[in-house]
Amino acid sequence: MSGEREARLWFAQALADLDTARDNARSHPDAACLMAQQAAEKALKALEAPGPNHGRCRPQAP
Repeated sequence: MSGEREARLWFAQALADLDTARDNARSHPDAACLMAQQAAEKALKALEAPGPNHGRCRPQAP
């Protein structure tokens, strides 16, 4: 898998996790915090994906 493709996949999953966090913020705040933390980690993984822009890429939402 190319670095750019890997970065986009990680970033897409981060956005999905963030949506889940928002959806659960009122009804399940503990779960929402966990999902927000997971989203942050996945967004960082997107930035760390190998490739020509390693450490500098700014993935766009798919």
